[in-house]
Amino acid sequence: MVTASVVLFSLWPIFHVEIVSVQWGLLIVNSLVILLANFLVSYVIHKAGAMYFAIGTNMSPLIVSLLSIVVLRNWPTWMQVLGGMVIVGSIMLFQYVAKSRK
Repeated sequence: MVTASVVLFSLWPIFHVEIVSVQWGLLIVNSLVILLANFLVSYVIHKAGAMYFAIGTNMSPLIVSLLSIVVLRNWPTWMQVLGGMVIVGSIMLFQYVAKSRK
């Protein structure tokens, strides 16, 4: 009985939250941005194909690292460079294997 009352009283603040503090404009804009992003992902997969979309998403850490060098003057560590080389090497190997199968 003591455990049930402790659980109920500890959960009371969770259920007793007023919804007045929610900013509905930001919630609607955020929902529209998510819908637009999902639509664009579907559109790119439809037009370019799943392989090119996967290559693009796998290259994003490398692109972000290059942008951090240009914009922030933040040079990557040797582990980050090694990771980028592994990503680029695996993409090149995948494309080589895909071409040799045709």
